[in-house]
Formats: sequence, structure tokens, C-alpha cells
Amino acid sequence: MCVCVCVCVCECVFVLFFPDHQWVVSLPGPSRQKPSSVTLLSLSVCAPLQEDHEGCCGTLVRFDSLPPDGGRDHPEAKEAHQETGLGQEATQFLGRGGCRPSLGRAGCRPPLGGAGGRPPLGRPGGRPPSAPNPRSLPDFPPVILGPPSFFADCPRECYCDPSYPSALNCENRNIRRVPVIPSRVHYLYLQNNYISELTAEPFANATELRWVNLANNRIKRIDKEVFGKVPSLLYLYLQKNQLREVPAQLPAGLEQLRLSKNRISKIPANAFKKLEHLALLDLHHNELSDRDLGKNTFKDLTRLIQLNLARNILKKMPAGVPASVIQLFLDKNSIEDIPKQSLVHLAFVRLNYNQLSDKGIPRAVFNLTTLLDLQLSHNQLSSVPLFNAHLEHLHLDHNSIESINGTQICPHSLQDDGLMPKLRYLRLDGNHLSPPLPMDVTMCFRHLHSVVI
Repeated sequence: MCVCVCVCVCECVFVLFFPDHQWVVSLPGPSRQKPSSVTLLSLSVCAPLQEDHEGCCGTLVRFDSLPPDGGRDHPEAKEAHQETGLGQEATQFLGRGGCRPSLGRAGCRPPLGGAGGRPPLGRPGGRPPSAPNPRSLPDFPPVILGPPSFFADCPRECYCDPSYPSALNCENRNIRRVPVIPSRVHYLYLQNNYISELTAEPFANATELRWVNLANNRIKRIDKEVFGKVPSLLYLYLQKNQLREVPAQLPAGLEQLRLSKNRISKIPANAFKKLEHLALLDLHHNELSDRDLGKNTFKDLTRLIQLNLARNILKKMPAGVPASVIQLFLDKNSIEDIPKQSLVHLAFVRLNYNQLSDKGIPRAVFNLTTLLDLQLSHNQLSSVPLFNAHLEHLHLDHNSIESINGTQICPHSLQDDGLMPKLRYLRLDGNHLSPPLPMDVTMCFRHLHSVVI
């Protein structure tokens, strides 16, 4: 394993960088005796970002709208590094002096033994620092100011990279309100702050905005005039906030709207009106019930490709799903049955962790030539449902299946034409089955090369 050690002798602070870890270690101050131990001040583990099981799998990105860095600052890619609490500037600061800005505390720990710092351990008058009183800490940590900028219009609490003049980086700054956005900005990053509301004033000149990331804030209210200021907006990230309803008057050109992990229990009438370009709508992990989804809720989304309603409180399949949708995610609801003709045109269906039983599944509901991936894990099925020969992935693990009859589940329509079923992956673990698979199953599905049982 490659280890890089950065030693700052004058301040007695060691910063050790490992491929997957970052340790900040302090040694006692200058002394005649060699220190025999070290004190671990902080440990941060930078783990790759992993989406929740019920979250969106994959990202729909229009390549001609990516940031100028080719996606290096994509909000989902940045989030893995930001969840450790060490932003770009904090990491650079560690490299210069070994002092890490303390998130949630005022300021940064002074260098040991340096000017303005506490007396070094081991010298007369030196003593360990007393533990901070939690009651004395402010409700919000102080705003972290950015470095001096080449751009005169760069907000003081943000960072404007001269190499990417169309991007404004304000993430991880403890910001409580949106700064004034310069007119040159196309890509705005404000994730991981303490913003509680969006007002129209900061966006007055931001008419060229394409990409806005406001994830992981505390947003409860959005002025209706905000989105009228940004008519060119294509991607809006508002996940991990405190919204209770879908924002109104969204830009007509919007292509992606991410609202997961809020408290949304209401979709106002005409909330999606004129959003004919929207391709991805992520509403997973909210508080939507059946009464909140009418048959006309999604009618204007004529180009929608992915609809994510996982982890809500639905008991029925949503009505009025646009015919353009090919990915429908409904994991972790309480759905008990699937109406006929409710899955037409779908290619990817996820219904894991629901209350589905054999009684609630019509005989031919999955017999669709478009269906490629079907996930029914963690339900109450006692038999394998019928499916079309075009299906490639089938997840039936953790149900109550006791036997498999290959003659019954083999797609006869394709056998009659002399073609071979395309099923390649079959998961059956967590049922009342034991290997091997019956011979009639393996004879029917010749393309099977991954079976979990």
C-alpha cells in the first residue's frame, strides 16, 4: 500500500494520507525526551458514495450539458468526498500547515507552539485544553470564506476557479442563505450547507443557469418567483432537504428533478405542467400516499423515462404513469396488487419490499415484450409468476416459493417459434428451495449463466 507522510516539524503536527483514510496526528511539543506515544486528534474515512438500495440506479445525463470539466464536479461524484466533512479547501489547508478547519466549531485549531497558539505540552505553564462546553457552541458553524478570487463578482463565501469561469463552487461553506449569483454562472454548487429558504433576489441575474445543486440543506420554503429567474435550468438537485410539497412553477426546460429524502406529502395541481422535457423524476423516500397521486398527476410528463417513487407509503400502483416511462421504481412501499395493463411499455420494474402475493398478480401482467428487468424480492409470493421470453433479469429472492415447474414458467410463445428465452440472471435465495434447479428449467432457459438459490 502506498503511504504518503507529510511532516510539519515546527508545529509538531503530522498529516498522514492513505489511499482510503486520512489521519491527523499530533505529537507533544519540543522536549528533551523522545515522546513515547501519539494522540489521535481526528480520523476521517473517505468511502465511495453508495446510493441507497431504493434510490435511483444510474443517472441520465445530457452530455452536451455537462460541466466544462467533463463531469469532475458532478454533484453525485463530489458528495463522496464531501460527506467526510473535508472539502477541497480544507484538504489543501491540511497540506499546508496540518491544521484542519473544525466543522461545527468556531475557527481552526491554532498550530501547536506557534504564534497565537496555546503553550506547548511539556513546557512550563502548558496544560491540556479543557473540553468545550456544548452549550456554548453556536447553532450554526461560522461561514467558511473562500480564497481571494480572480473574478470581482465572485461571492466571498464561494470559490471561483479561473479554469472554469462558468462554475460557482459554494458547497461545504456553512452558508445560511444563497449568495448573489453572477450572470456568467452556468453550474451552481450549494450542497451541504444550512440554507433554509430560497428567495428570488440572488437569482436576479442568473438567467444562464443550467445546473443547480442544493442537496443536503435545510430548505423548507421556495419563493414562486425563483424559477422564473432561471428559464434555462436543466438539472435541479433538491434531495435531502425539508420540503413538504413539490415546488411550483418549475422551468419548462427542466430535464432532471431530484426531490428524494424530503418530507413531501403533497403534489400541487399542475405542478408538472409544461415540463414536457423532464426525463427523470426522483421522489423516493418521501411521505406520498395513494391520495396524493391522482390519475392526472403525471399526464404532462410526456418524455419522462425514469420515475422513482420508492420508499413512500403507497398501497396501490400509481395511476396514469406516462407511456414514455421505461424505469419504474416502487421499492419499500406497501403495494398488495398490480392492476392489469399497468406495466405496459416498461423495461425496468422494481417492486422489492412490498406486500405482493400470488392473489394480487394477474396471470399475464408481466408478459410484456418490453420488460427486461423484473425485481420482486422480499414479498409474499409462493410461485414463480409467468413472464415473457424477452426478460433477462428476474429477482425473486426472499419470498415463500417452495417449488419451480419449468414446464409451466417456460415462455411457450417463443418456444413455438423456435426461439430461445433470453433469461440470463435468476435469483431465488431466501425461499423454500434447495439446489439443484430442476432439469426442465435449465433446458428451457439455455442462456442462464447466473443463478442464486
